[in-house]
Amino acid sequence: MLLGLGCLLAVGASAAHVQRARALQANPPSGRLVDVGGYKIRVLCEGPRTPFTVVWLTGGYSQALWLDALHQSMKAEARSCELDRPGVGYSDFGGLPLTVDRLTEVVHDALAKAGEAGPLILAGHSMGGLYAANYAQSYPDQVKGLLLLDPTPSAWMIEEKATIGCEPQSGDRLTQLMAMFGLAGVRRLNPLYGTQTAIERSRFQPKTWDLLATLEAQPKAMIASASAFHFSCEDPFSLVRGPGALGTLPVRMVIQTQTERDLLMTAPRGLSPRQMKNWMAMRRGWPEEYVSSTSNGVLIRAPQGWGHQFPLTHPEYVLDQVRALLSSVGSAQPHPRAGFTAGRVS
Repeated sequence: MLLGLGCLLAVGASAAHVQRARALQANPPSGRLVDVGGYKIRVLCEGPRTPFTVVWLTGGYSQALWLDALHQSMKAEARSCELDRPGVGYSDFGGLPLTVDRLTEVVHDALAKAGEAGPLILAGHSMGGLYAANYAQSYPDQVKGLLLLDPTPSAWMIEEKATIGCEPQSGDRLTQLMAMFGLAGVRRLNPLYGTQTAIERSRFQPKTWDLLATLEAQPKAMIASASAFHFSCEDPFSLVRGPGALGTLPVRMVIQTQTERDLLMTAPRGLSPRQMKNWMAMRRGWPEEYVSSTSNGVLIRAPQGWGHQFPLTHPEYVLDQVRALLSSVGSAQPHPRAGFTAGRVS
């Protein structure tokens, strides 16, 4: 029986290798593969040479293809860049560990090798927002503004460590195992073809989604994603946190609008009434984390019901936010607000 299972897994691994090879041959990487110290990172920068370059950083630890539609639209009016971080998309793995500090340095070096030294406007979604904030703190002379799209706050990492730990959970381990042996190439087994990704999948052409799913299921991508999450969770002191951490940097932060019921549905299980009260207070304060890190921050709430994936479902809204940030950063007038301003954009 074990021999038969081993043969099945070997066949699956071979089939997955062929599938990936065909996908890469049919869809060669656009942009440049730049060397960042023994391995290569894919960087795509397009559009006219404008005063500021917009750099898109995707959510989770994922490939640039997720936000490629935004890049394709933005390049018509401003210099725009996307890149695949180590191990995902078309980029080489580059080895472990994938700490926040290392990833920040890799993105910096990749942009520099591609001739894109800035000044930069970083637009990061979810975990991409967390990485964008850390890049800005590490390279303050290059970054002139942040657009954070429902970014992952460092407090979320602290909560994850306290409640479930920093290791991949069982579902992630299963997905990684399937990818290692090619089973994620079977659509019925690949989570990216499940009902939980229906909204995201609807925003892509079928062939584009097939390519995205194939690249996402690469073993190197699974390992890289697990490592990046692990070290973000294990080392919260490397994450931007606290009032004033970003000085006077212009930060425009757009978050999803959540009701009290929405918050309660995401609460950890088993909390006592007192713990629940404290957790709710902490969660209500999350939106302030990044905007209070600067004296030049604005907090905007997206229309209710848009959810976390609004950069995919409402791209024109996001592009308008980029334009607004470019306009404010490009003006010579200092921002009049201190702290943050909460508002609703309809």
